Amino acid sequence: MDVLKITPQEARRTAVAAQRLAGPYPADTKDNLLDLMQQIRCLQLDPIRAVERTQYLVLWSRLGQYSRDHLHQLLYEDRHLFEYWAHAAS
Repeated sequence: MDVLKITPQEARRTAVAAQRLAGPYPADTKDNLLDLMQQIRCLQLDPIRAVERTQYLVLWSRLGQYSRDHLHQLLYEDRHLFEYWAHAAS
């Protein structure tokens, strides 16, 4: 099997795109928020706010303007997402 070689710039572009940090922001819909969560798989909840809570900054950096109500609905009403305090257990 041949080894695939890429440049550092290609590796950087791939990593940034995989984390959904490149390209235009999607529309502010609950489905787009859920799609992002299915791709990034984990979002750390953080009660400490220097600028804003971590979970909101992560979503904003990938979705642009979005409704926090959609996150709340996906977590607590639709139960498509769940809250787990893994960082607190470490």
